Amino acid sequence: MQPKVSIVILNWNGKEDTLECLHSLQRSSYSNFTTIVVDNGSTDGSAPAIRKAFPDLVVIINRDNLGFTGGNNIGIRHALEHGAEYVWLLNNDTIVEPDTLAKLVAKAESSPSTALLSPVIHWHDDPDSIQFYLSYVDWGTYNIINFSQEEQERYADRSKDYSLWGTALLIKRPALEKLGGLDDRFFAYAEDAEYCMRASREGFGIAVDPTSRIYHKNSRATGSNTAPVQCFLRIRNRYFLWRTYLRGWDRVSFLRKYLGDAMELSGELYQTNQTVSLDYCLDGVWCAFKKISGPYTGQDRMPKVLKIFWMQFLKFHPFFWSLLIQGNYRKIFRELRVRCQIK
Repeated sequence: MQPKVSIVILNWNGKEDTLECLHSLQRSSYSNFTTIVVDNGSTDGSAPAIRKAFPDLVVIINRDNLGFTGGNNIGIRHALEHGAEYVWLLNNDTIVEPDTLAKLVAKAESSPSTALLSPVIHWHDDPDSIQFYLSYVDWGTYNIINFSQEEQERYADRSKDYSLWGTALLIKRPALEKLGGLDDRFFAYAEDAEYCMRASREGFGIAVDPTSRIYHKNSRATGSNTAPVQCFLRIRNRYFLWRTYLRGWDRVSFLRKYLGDAMELSGELYQTNQTVSLDYCLDGVWCAFKKISGPYTGQDRMPKVLKIFWMQFLKFHPFFWSLLIQGNYRKIFRELRVRCQIK
């Protein structure tokens, strides 16, 4: 008998994408699944449209936008209360192939130690190109490094803490019961990496199924990587993520890396005249240090004096300060040598 799977789809003003995703699930060859749509306070008529098109679905309506973490956690709790053996967190801006879920569950059932799985994620607009395959946690550089399929196979024998995206994350019930849900501090972004780190610490295996795939439209809810809200969440949550797991001198070393990365990102936004995103980025840094979690509210802003001080660094040379903070003196001297030769 097929294990029971609950598919949790989060919707926030994404009616058309959600409906398209649900239609693709109707073609699934896997039969023992239920779908839970969690609507995060949408104002585009999503909930009634979804209920009309799919009257048998469970639709949970939140009054407010609880973010990727809060919305999915509500769906996870509902799934576990109703006997799910697996929970599949699936972005609403994805298209699923008919055999995707069946292949994922078969892979999970054949590997008792593996608790978190993902299909290969392809670009929706370029279906032959892979958007994401697998990542690993680089504790030396404080980065999440993406693997290609060839690299993963080459280094498969090495001991690594793997990381998956939350775009199509299949989780076994024992892992959910042990780990709990997603960390609500993050609201959105980096919560999937944190969950994978947590799972690895508890001994749960993490894997990708190379035979299954989905197609992802990417960032329909929050825009591009330099959209204001993304800038705020990504730079703040990067701090939350690593500070959660680093100890001792590593925390000090990471602080230099973090400030350098923040200076580099703000420098890029400054040079491209993305002033609103730059403002959000600086607010994200401030909220990181103040341990202010949740969504961007506009209430917790970096003080104007600090922003003026930071902007003076950017006006002088944004990337010089980034390299200096991180201690990359070799690159600074190389850049100076090139500039002198040009003059």
